[in-house]
Amino acid sequence: MGMFDHVYYKGEEYQTGNFDCVMDLYFISRKKLYRERWFLGKKKRKRRVMFHGMFNFYDIENNYLAKFIDGVLVSIKKIPD
Repeated sequence: MGMFDHVYYKGEEYQTGNFDCVMDLYFISRKKLYRERWFLGKKKRKRRVMFHGMFNFYDIENNYLAKFIDGVLVSIKKIPD
């Protein structure tokens, strides 16, 4: 079993393998992406991520593709099974 990062979107938790895969927490909120990182057992504050591109996030039932341009969410599409 590999490592992954967590993505929180609309109160739900998902996984993604598209970032560093070090169990960081990512939050999609107000059309922006934020990252929260643990370091030496302590949680650091959320920081905005100026992400440009697409990444997918998923759970057992759903798979989504998010597109960001210059750190702003452009779209989130559900990927059919």
